[in-house]
Amino acid sequence: SLAQIAALAALHDQDLVERNINHNKEWLPYLVEQFDKLGLKSLPSVGNFITVQFTDFENHNAEKALAYLHDCKIIPRTTADYGMPEFLRITVGQEKDNIALINALKEFLGS
Repeated sequence: SLAQIAALAALHDQDLVERNINHNKEWLPYLVEQFDKLGLKSLPSVGNFITVQFTDFENHNAEKALAYLHDCKIIPRTTADYGMPEFLRITVGQEKDNIALINALKEFLGS
């Protein structure tokens, strides 16, 4: 398929691979730190996403967080299909997207 061809081309572009690795090395720790400040627990990650838990918040569960973030045009993934309904899978995005995510979570948790 076209997606597989594009993925193989991207893997052969070592400059792109290195830029993505460096981007994730910078932003993954930032996001984990911000989640911690918000009282959100996250699973350890070495990839381009973080799995964040929403169980310690009364009336602020993962399902409501997912809906709220979708309303903010932020699209995390549910992990309910993996037997983890209290978590969301959040991809490390570009700087403006990461900041928008944290701001949206602050609003969500403060509401």
